[in-house]
Parts: sequence; C-alpha cells; structure tokens
Amino acid sequence: MPELPEVEVVCKILSTKIVGKTILKIQINRYDLRTQITEKLADIVQGCYISKILRKGKYIIFILNNQYYIVIHLGMSGTLICNHDYITMKHNHVLFFFNDNQILVFNDPRRFGSLTLLTYEQYLEFFKDFGIDPLSDNFNTEYLYSSFNRKTSIKSLLMNNKIITGIGNIYSTESLFMAKVLPTKLTTNISQLECTTIVENLKNILLLSIKHGGSSIRNYISPTGTKGNFQNYFSVYNRAGLLCYICNNKISMIKQHSRSTFFCSHCQS
Repeated sequence: MPELPEVEVVCKILSTKIVGKTILKIQINRYDLRTQITEKLADIVQGCYISKILRKGKYIIFILNNQYYIVIHLGMSGTLICNHDYITMKHNHVLFFFNDNQILVFNDPRRFGSLTLLTYEQYLEFFKDFGIDPLSDNFNTEYLYSSFNRKTSIKSLLMNNKIITGIGNIYSTESLFMAKVLPTKLTTNISQLECTTIVENLKNILLLSIKHGGSSIRNYISPTGTKGNFQNYFSVYNRAGLLCYICNNKISMIKQHSRSTFFCSHCQS
C-alpha cells in the first residue's frame, strides 16, 4: 500500500500537471470500489477546474473551484497516471479528461482504493479524527511523548492514524531501525530522549523516500509512469535473513498484529 512518501510524490507531480485545468468530462467504468462512487460525480465535476491538490495522510485531495472535494485513496494497488498510453489498460475505473488534452487515469486492480466526492462540511467530518502529519512542525517530541499513555508497541502507535497520519509498515519499520528502537517496545518503556530520536528519524526517512520517488515494491508507480527507488535503500524492511548493514547480524522477522515486522536484534533495543 502506498504510504505518505508515495502519496506525496503523486500530489507533487499532479500539482504540476492538472491544477488549473478544466475537467471536460469524467468516464466511470466501475462505481463499486472500496466505497461506492456517487452517480452524481460526473455531473457535479464536469466543467470545473482543480484549484489545489493536497495530501492528508495517505489521501489525495482535489479541491475544485465549485467548493467540492474529490478525496482519493490508492488502497493496495491503485495508481493515478497522466499518460495516454494507459488509457486502454484493464482495471481503469475512472478517467478524467482535461481541456489541454491531458488524461488522468485511476487504475486499481484490487479495487481497495476509493474516490469520494465531498462538500466542504463532509470534508471536515471525513478528516475530523485524523492525527497530525509527521512532516509538520506539530509532530515533535512533546506531541509523540504525550501520546505514550497507553500500553501499546511503538510501531503500532506510529501506525495509528488517529495519532499520526500516513505511516504504514515500511516507514515505521525503517525509522525505528534508524532510531535503534525495537518495534515491539512498549511506549511506556520509551524515554523522552528515544522519543526525540524517533521523531527525527521518521521525518528524515520520509523526506529521503520522497526525494527518491517513494518505494515501488509491487504496484506503485508515479503519475508519469515511473517507479520509485527508495526500496533500494531499505535497511531492514523485507530483508529477513539478510545481514544488517551496520553489525552484520541477520535481520529478524516476526508477525506483529498480522503484519510482518523486520528488525535487527543487535542494533535495536
């Protein structure tokens, strides 16, 4: 599933391509994604232009000039592609046609993604329980440490969307390795100094991944059709049984809440 860096890359690229462009029409091939696409979508959106593109966690938001919001989640296998070569691909569920002859394709083989049309009031309601963005100034030692009031592992807390948005298995795993903290460690046993290290390394890992175009492990490609390459810089994720780059001990893998967790038992404590 695309996480914060991949979604940020998508938003940045689309902002250069379709912001300010008028939507001439929308072609909807399937309405039954993870959530049902409203049948009113084409009528409400046609003739409008996208005034701004935002990211909230793992969500991509098109702000339209008619005060509506298109909120997109890529799910497990979704992609947004600005490329005419993809127009006839299987699993193209929604296609946007713009006034400058550009086409934006929403392709999603597994249909775990979603495309939702919201009014401003619905938009506020939709995101009311979201945590803060880890790349914002509000995500700091004080904020994270104040969240350590429950008996949960640090990895689970980092992936809790009500506390921090946009973090999944990859970047929680990689940032905790860089912070030298075991993913299974209970938050009640983490010091404020360790908390500072986690915050700093999480921000650094996210920014580094964005710089490298995100991670392409399975389906993820950018709107230009290119893959990210941050997967080539993983320290522990998906490296079970391989040697740690720091200490040469083998990387371990366990199941944590039904997800694979990777770590170095020598470097992390």
